[in-house]
Amino acid sequence: MKKNNSLFGSLSLLLTAIIWGATFGIQSMGMNYIKPFTFNGFRALVAIIALGLILLIICFKNRNNSSFKLANGKKAIIGSICCGLCLFFGTSTQQIGISMTTVGKAGFLSALYIIIVPLLGIFLKKKVSPVIWLCVIFSLIGLYLLCVKADFKIEPGDIFIILSAFGFAGQILIIDHINQDINPIFLSVIQFGVVGILSLFPTFILEKPTMDATISALPYLLFAGILSSGIAYTLQIVGQKHTAPTIASLIMSLESVFAAITGVLFLNETMSLQEFIGCLCIFIAIIISQINFDNKKKTSS
Repeated sequence: MKKNNSLFGSLSLLLTAIIWGATFGIQSMGMNYIKPFTFNGFRALVAIIALGLILLIICFKNRNNSSFKLANGKKAIIGSICCGLCLFFGTSTQQIGISMTTVGKAGFLSALYIIIVPLLGIFLKKKVSPVIWLCVIFSLIGLYLLCVKADFKIEPGDIFIILSAFGFAGQILIIDHINQDINPIFLSVIQFGVVGILSLFPTFILEKPTMDATISALPYLLFAGILSSGIAYTLQIVGQKHTAPTIASLIMSLESVFAAITGVLFLNETMSLQEFIGCLCIFIAIIISQINFDNKKKTSS
């Protein structure tokens, strides 16, 4: 049963990475019409509406079930709010950075959470095996080969993307901490509620979006809100129930690979030998991370 749960968790995170990868280009195109906080605010609103309807149906079906709970204790609610704070920080700085740098560099720098998660995990007494550390480093090399072209240099927009990686890392670790005590959809609704509320102020005070611009961006907002936020972030929570945070971050880093594949399939982009090798490195790292070497040692002994 544990093995099946682990497989289900990995597949959920893989689907998350596929959706996020497809959304990178959508985010960039949406920025042609509206600004970062506006995009994130309306994206969060779309996610809340979609997830809220599902949550209402779940609550209605369980109305006579006395054992049914959306959350166990205050810790889960406070943790969900903290998830929202981290997600707001991560998505806002990422969206600002995407408007100032290339999608490729943004993909690489956003995925730095794969190294930040195990580093922060050390302070939370979460052990990471040497094999997983090697997978993290190998995956990071692959991400660099895939996303970064010649003349790599850190520019102002890149600083925002690097900061976003810390926000995403914090969100991953908090989910790992509260995941067993809260309904995944309820957690998603709370975290996007926080993102939406916090995005509201800079949206109308600093950016002042027009109705025409928002309508023009609507297809991108619906895609990002329903698929990337509503579905993918909920799948992330479900997947993390059965997956260690460092391995989860490795699988989710595949978003950069699927962003490149999406570009080849739908945007007539080409993949160089360097990019192909980068994809291969990431795939190999993730496959190795799924092998339980401890069990193999016990069997051989």
